[in-house]
Amino acid sequence: MRRVAGAAAVLALVLCQSVTPVRGTENEIVPEGSLLVALAYGVDSHERAISRRNRESPLLDYLVPDDSVREQIDGDIQRTTERLALRLHYGLSDSWNLTLEVPYLRITQESSLSPRSAEATAEVERLSSRTISGLGELRATSLHRPQYDDQHGFVWGYGLLIPGEDPQSPYAGRGTLFLDSPFTRLLALVHYTYYPLLGRARFDLQAELRIPLEEKLATAAAASVGVKPGNRLGVAVGWEQELGPVATGVTLGHHGQSQSEVGGAKQGDKVQETWLRLKLGVGNLQALESGPLAFPFILYVQYETTVQGYNTPIRSDARLVLQTYF
Repeated sequence: MRRVAGAAAVLALVLCQSVTPVRGTENEIVPEGSLLVALAYGVDSHERAISRRNRESPLLDYLVPDDSVREQIDGDIQRTTERLALRLHYGLSDSWNLTLEVPYLRITQESSLSPRSAEATAEVERLSSRTISGLGELRATSLHRPQYDDQHGFVWGYGLLIPGEDPQSPYAGRGTLFLDSPFTRLLALVHYTYYPLLGRARFDLQAELRIPLEEKLATAAAASVGVKPGNRLGVAVGWEQELGPVATGVTLGHHGQSQSEVGGAKQGDKVQETWLRLKLGVGNLQALESGPLAFPFILYVQYETTVQGYNTPIRSDARLVLQTYF
């Protein structure tokens, strides 16, 4: 308990340097020697998509891009991903943090598809009902904060996204039911925060670039092929506001991914998605300004959904997150 109180006292000192200690963002910097622990459970389901014609359509249109084959398939398909993730975030110094996120996933594919031709049979079998589960993609980052004062904060970072397990499905193009991304990806990010001195609020602007490395993946024909997804760039702008013990937030983001390559050939499968995230939480972090706490925490619910896009599933992602400091 003495160690917890000591770490909390350090955290309180840093929080008191700003009039807006709104917490809960993934790229925040914690004080030297402090440990942030976050546990999150989320459910993401999708049964609709935005097609390459910029129209809302059944998810099948996204999973089977070949019109001539898709027209020979009847029925519907839905996918649901349950995600339990542990995130550890340690302060090596007041301006340098290391983070590690380890997720466990359970993906359920529910299909009522039936083929109307022999050509469509293979696609229907590939998209049959089944469930897979296991360790997801690990995210490790190094975060650095060269500037921080009462009105401005800037964080930059880099890291890796590493597959947790080998793919459980043979590669069959778009729609392959992977447990998680089977590609090692390089990560770079920047995050600017402005504190407007208007109550307990913050304005965030962030960008993240992911560059996948080419991998050899097994195919349904027991062969292997070199696959390289396109690079992905995402940007987001958000506002968070504390109202006593209640924390609120809204974020609008957009990401685009260039087309992938299979065996060196472009696939014409670029992706664009604009999404909206709403957050509502409750916690006792404001009390740190008056002294140390045995258990500083914030508990929040978060909902994220697709609002516009091109060649992308329409996501409906709800999460519950508990975040505490030691």
